[in-house]
Amino acid sequence: MVVSELRGEGDQLTDCNVLLLAPTGTAAHNINGITVHSALKLPINQHSKSSEYTPQSQEKLHELQTKYNGLTTVITDEISLISSQDLFRIH
Repeated sequence: MVVSELRGEGDQLTDCNVLLLAPTGTAAHNINGITVHSALKLPINQHSKSSEYTPQSQEKLHELQTKYNGLTTVITDEISLISSQDLFRIH
C-alpha cells in the first residue's frame, strides 16, 4: 500500500534513490524490489542451528557502501517476517 502510494501514477521509485526490500522473493517481486538477503549480502543458513554472528568482510562492506551511496530511503515490506538474527546482522 505505501509503495503503491509512493509510486503514484506509474512513477518509478528507482529514480528516487529508494531501495525496496522484502524477506521473500515473491514479496520482493510484488513491489518490484529485491530480497533483503540479496541486497545486503546476508548469509542464508537454512540448515544451520548456529546463531553465531559473523560480521561482513571489509571488502563486502565497501562494496555495499559504494553500491548504495546516495540512497535516501529503504522500504522493507513484510518486515515482521525477517528474523531477529537477520535484523541484528543488518544493524
